[in-house]
Amino acid sequence: MGEKKALYHTSTEIGFSEYQKLCNAVAGTHTRYWITFVLFEFAILIIAFLYYRNGKDLIAWVFVGCAVVFPLLFMLNQYRIQHKAYYSSKNAKDMTVNTSFYSDHLVTRTSGGAVTTLKYSQIFRILETKTNFYLLTAENQGTIIVKKNCSPALIAFLKELKNDYGR
Repeated sequence: MGEKKALYHTSTEIGFSEYQKLCNAVAGTHTRYWITFVLFEFAILIIAFLYYRNGKDLIAWVFVGCAVVFPLLFMLNQYRIQHKAYYSSKNAKDMTVNTSFYSDHLVTRTSGGAVTTLKYSQIFRILETKTNFYLLTAENQGTIIVKKNCSPALIAFLKELKNDYGR
């Protein structure tokens, strides 16, 4: 793919917490998902209000309780799904990923020996959070880049990539 010398390098330790951050960042981009969640909560509270207004306080409080417990159960279930997915993969667990950035592509090398080359034009989306960049190759798959492991020049380069290819 042309050049031999990389413009930038970074390394990322991918433990369960980094995997969770990726899952949460990807989930946060699904607007329909959050709208449905909020509408469901709102519907439960409306039902509670209607029961309360009709003098059925006990049933109203049961619905309010459901409105409080549902998000907690939802978060617990998300954690369980993420935990199962992460720990079921023998290859991805506790992996170090070294990423080299070139002018038109990047190369990742994992501690397991896998090498992947990705042209920037193949990037599906780039997400940025306070702590990380996520270079997604599909809706739920990509490369995690931890900002604290990046030089200021690499962060600027990634922000430029996000503008050019981030969609």
